[in-house]
Amino acid sequence: MLKNILQALLVLVAVGWALNVPVKLGYQFFTEQMLAIALGLSVALVFLDEIRPGWSAAWKWVVRLAALCVLALSIYLAKVFPTVSILIAMKPLGLSLVAGSLVALLLLALLRTSGIGIFIVVVAFISYAILGYLLPGPMALRDYGVRRVMLYLGADPNGVLGAPLKVAISIVLPYILFGRLLTLFGGAEFFTDLASALMARFRGGHAKVAITASALFGTISGSAVGNVVSTGVVTIPLMEKGGYRPKEAGAIEAVASTGGQLVPPVLGATAFLMAEFLALPYSTVVAASIIPCVLYYWALFLQVDLLAGKRRLTAETQIDIPAFWPTLRQGWHFLLPFVAIFVGLFRFNLRAEVAALYAIAVLLAVGLIFGHRGKRPGPKEMAKGIIQTGGASKEILIITASAGIVIGVLNLTGVSFSITQNLVQLTGGNIIAMLLVAALINIILGMGMPTVGIYVLLATLIAPPMISLGIEPIAAHMFILYFGLMSMVTPPVALASFAAAHIAKANPWQTSWMSMRFAWVAYVVPFLFVAAPSLLMIGDTVNIVHATVTALIGVGAVSVGFVGFLMSTVPGVLRPIWVIAGVAAMVPGRAFEHAQLVEAAGIVAILVCLAQQLPMVRRLRTSR
Repeated sequence: MLKNILQALLVLVAVGWALNVPVKLGYQFFTEQMLAIALGLSVALVFLDEIRPGWSAAWKWVVRLAALCVLALSIYLAKVFPTVSILIAMKPLGLSLVAGSLVALLLLALLRTSGIGIFIVVVAFISYAILGYLLPGPMALRDYGVRRVMLYLGADPNGVLGAPLKVAISIVLPYILFGRLLTLFGGAEFFTDLASALMARFRGGHAKVAITASALFGTISGSAVGNVVSTGVVTIPLMEKGGYRPKEAGAIEAVASTGGQLVPPVLGATAFLMAEFLALPYSTVVAASIIPCVLYYWALFLQVDLLAGKRRLTAETQIDIPAFWPTLRQGWHFLLPFVAIFVGLFRFNLRAEVAALYAIAVLLAVGLIFGHRGKRPGPKEMAKGIIQTGGASKEILIITASAGIVIGVLNLTGVSFSITQNLVQLTGGNIIAMLLVAALINIILGMGMPTVGIYVLLATLIAPPMISLGIEPIAAHMFILYFGLMSMVTPPVALASFAAAHIAKANPWQTSWMSMRFAWVAYVVPFLFVAAPSLLMIGDTVNIVHATVTALIGVGAVSVGFVGFLMSTVPGVLRPIWVIAGVAAMVPGRAFEHAQLVEAAGIVAILVCLAQQLPMVRRLRTSR
């Protein structure tokens, strides 16, 4: 009962803040006061989640008291925050203990929700801030003292109560609520049926259904692994029945689900954080994500289709494929909330959280009026959806608050400048070397971390050195988002691939390597849009269209080379030529000097390879 109340309160705090309820009621609240309360609710919920049925009543009450203690600390911090700037200067023992206790309890919650990886990173930063004065040489810090460090991290707006937590509670949580209510009203089922109606009749149709459904579901799920286990339990067995090997079915689902975090307008909630970090309009971030996302799914679709053609796989006729128009008639109204989001964001320039609330209002209206397959959720079901939203949100809030610790240490110590300087020196100021080092660090640090956590941590640590070398800021941030996400399918810790392999009963390691093959474009395109930001919708229209068309052609050629099939089987000796020609065609014409020649050579080579296919097709038709 207590847990349900706290989960509902967490959602109400976010919604009330987005609707500006305190001001309308005549109260003046600092944003950090709201953040302190939301943080206390999140940490308390993590503790309550630890209660197990087999525990004694005494231990259960100990955990409940710990949760209430967290709430008391956060409420106290919220109460004194209006004078916190003065108190921090005085460094009182009481406030130091409150701030330090909140940081310690947050770390325990982080360990329980996100694992040992990010926990070690955050603890290392705190330790460095406290003990860095003991280090020799350029890494040495001044002695800040434990009190000052704890006050700065736990009570200052530059610490846990900073921008990442603010974005998570005020923007991300309303979108999670939207996703939960959409699923409750039958929207997720509708989009899955719509994907089946669109794709299941084509060769390799089940794999294309998986890709489409995962992309649609990923726009609101915010979790690659959650996407896999939600849609994969249905799509992976269907792909296996359709002729795909278990490791292939698992890899396709893992790559499609991971890519869901790159689909606009939400980008797994990182679009809002990116706009905050870059101080750019949200619409600019969404526009920048479109072409890379199209290239990602274009590569996956092509490989799936060509693989089906190579093995002569056809649509599965034994299942009941839903008809398109009846399916659309049953759930067309689920498209209206997304229209509300786009219109609100891009036509009326509403704040992202307000647009989400408008979408929720539209969803409630059309859901209750039209229902789905004759069903409409009642008040109890909707209350349950709100409670589940609070439970699903706490992990993101814990991660973003912990990322605030990293940012706080960087601000307090000024070490961000030395990290930038050291990385620039390590790479010799060479942009290509910097990109390679950044990609490697992103994949390593991103292992096992959720989308939002990956992005916030890496945007803080890796983006500044890249920008210092002249890389376009939005290109640097998109680069780290892509390579941070690729840790989900890249061995040795590929959580999305491992989850898909478990469902497919396939070897996790083999599934991970197969995932890398299907997701190859995500390892290449970030280098391209750094070299030529036209792929991020930056520049004149002619260059953007030109770069997009040649990139689509190049991606198609590389996919043909990887699969070894187009209209007929591609001879083994020509497959590397297809790949090389495709990569050359993908190079934007303004990426570097003579890049246009490389691009033109790639297009010509692709045309020659296509000409080689035509006689083989004629021979196949004649033999039939």
